[in-house]
Amino acid sequence: MKGNAFNKSEAKESRVYPMSRFLYAILAVAILAFACYAADRELVSHISSSTSLNIANCANAGGPSKAAVRIYVDNSLGQLMGVNYEYFNNNTRQWESGGKLCNVVMPETCDGNIQVTLGGKGNGTFTSEMVRVSATSEAAPGDVFKKSFQLTINHFTGERESTLTAQMQEQAAALTTARTACASNTRCCSQESRDAIDRADTHLSTARVALSACAFETMYSSITEAESLLDGTTRSISTCLASATPTPAPNATPAPTAAGTATPAPTAQQTGTPAPTTPPATPAPTPAPTTKVCPLMAGLLVALLGCAAVASKK
Repeated sequence: MKGNAFNKSEAKESRVYPMSRFLYAILAVAILAFACYAADRELVSHISSSTSLNIANCANAGGPSKAAVRIYVDNSLGQLMGVNYEYFNNNTRQWESGGKLCNVVMPETCDGNIQVTLGGKGNGTFTSEMVRVSATSEAAPGDVFKKSFQLTINHFTGERESTLTAQMQEQAAALTTARTACASNTRCCSQESRDAIDRADTHLSTARVALSACAFETMYSSITEAESLLDGTTRSISTCLASATPTPAPNATPAPTAAGTATPAPTAQQTGTPAPTTPPATPAPTPAPTTKVCPLMAGLLVALLGCAAVASKK
């Protein structure tokens, strides 16, 4: 008897467990259905201002540029609706809170500002979701009404961004020159100079990151630090090269021969003495041989001349 009773009780419990599981499943489905019912809903809203914005990459004083937008919100709940908004940060690629847009009881237009951060992106145009709003109300506490909006952004490089970018590019070129000079003249490039070049490279990397975030003050100070380091390193290498004794190149050895042939001293001394083959311009030396005729020849000549005179008289 006891065995039969135990078997009946066990069979009863085996029927209860499936029933309880079934009820739990129904409850879970109900909760899920309620959650879906209380999910996000689309807000009846639109942008009433222009959806095409002309805006600089950064504010001229630094930081992101700001642009005003007007958003129409239709509140059909009959109670106060609080509306917040977000804007898309192009630098971080994330949505950021813009705060409270407005509180509406009836349909009305609300004004807000979006921020655009496009430092270092040059000039261009793109269309993307840039604004989204969310609204809640006590009339529907479980509902969140949302809407996203696309904007066309025509962006351009501002004056200060352009100036700082040019300075950064100039120092980037100076960095390349300093590295080349250091590698070509290792004797004049100390460890201190190499460390200074590396620090300048780090400062320029910081400046590029600051540009993308439109952080002009950080960008300027980083460029200045890099410039100071590179100028000091370049001067140090130049001073070392200027004070070093140059080593003559192998092809410079013929220099003494060239100098010897160029010395005109012997030629100049010979030009002061007349050449033996050149006769003197004065004819005075010509009768000199007659003064050297011996007296015997002179007497014979006189006798011959006398005989010739006697013969001519006969």
